[in-house]
Amino acid sequence: MDMPIRMLLIGAPESEFRRAAQLAQEAGAAVDMADDCDEALAALRANTGDLVMIDVELDVRYFLNQLRTERFTLPVLACGIDAPAERAVAAIRAGALDYVP
Repeated sequence: MDMPIRMLLIGAPESEFRRAAQLAQEAGAAVDMADDCDEALAALRANTGDLVMIDVELDVRYFLNQLRTERFTLPVLACGIDAPAERAVAAIRAGALDYVP
């Protein structure tokens, strides 16, 4: 039996990004959600995931630095809805694998 990918989506409650995560979860995706970087790190420590998607409105650089410090090795995709190009570029430069609009 195939195990679904365990995704952790990090974004502010009530944001469009968070609503999209809730829809994916309701459709049966294995999605955990966190409101901010520290909550996400705690979730990963308790139950690691396979993929992280983080809203570029959060401190992506801090989150990626913490992942490296704690030796987590999982892909991180930066995401944003109507996000400024500068935020997407900054997330990639900080080490995000890619940007998903």
